[in-house]
Amino acid sequence: MIEKHIQPSLLRQKIEDLFSYRLFPELLQGCARSTQNQHDLWEQLIGLQTAIYHLDAHLEAHMNPDSTILEWHHKSIEQKLEKIIGQLPERHTYFDDINMYERHELNLRKIISPLSYDMMMFYYYKSCDVKLLRRLIYEKCEQTESWGSLESWKAYDLITEVNDDVEDIWEDQAFINGNLFLISLLIQGKQDTEDMFHSFMDTIEQVSHDMWQAHPSPRGHYLHQMTLKRIEETRVLMSKQWEDDRMTSVQTARITALTNTMKASAV
Repeated sequence: MIEKHIQPSLLRQKIEDLFSYRLFPELLQGCARSTQNQHDLWEQLIGLQTAIYHLDAHLEAHMNPDSTILEWHHKSIEQKLEKIIGQLPERHTYFDDINMYERHELNLRKIISPLSYDMMMFYYYKSCDVKLLRRLIYEKCEQTESWGSLESWKAYDLITEVNDDVEDIWEDQAFINGNLFLISLLIQGKQDTEDMFHSFMDTIEQVSHDMWQAHPSPRGHYLHQMTLKRIEETRVLMSKQWEDDRMTSVQTARITALTNTMKASAV
């Protein structure tokens, strides 16, 4: 059920890098739990993120994902979550965002262009895994007083997800996934893509500032400054990517099998 291109040791390092980039260690530092309990939670979160990545790996590796295999991955994610919170209640919202993200990925196969979505909404759901794990940290560590509500992380999650797309443009060429930066480049070209992403980063900056001002918290200024830092890093990275020699071969990306048809529906 696990895709052959997944290497466990490299995947764990990828997850730990993700956790660091998304400031999970800082969140856990203020956790009112013993060091051992913090370590156990960290390992449980890695287990859950691993299961989510396995689901994503099946989605991106296949033009026609197998519904039976997808269901197996859903069950695996559920089991990993229950190791953290216990038996799931009959009605809950833990998987709502993941389900929407999966729908967006499957919609690619229906020739539905990601450009037809609101960009804010698209990246909100693309950060579904991070939001779920941070929600669990909040529930286990009661971090609202220090960091503000989960909503306080909206701008930070948006820009770090954008950065992932810009960073992953080369490796994502081998897969079928909703890398909006790559898809926009293939459909709209360099200039429109550059303009669109710079404009979106301007919006994220304003969102971060407004949320920090409206809902101050002890760590709110730090979170706002980290958001601004990630925005600047992403602007620099995007400029760097344009100069990469690999840009000349971007039209060979696997997703072009779909984007060539999507062009007519792009907005």
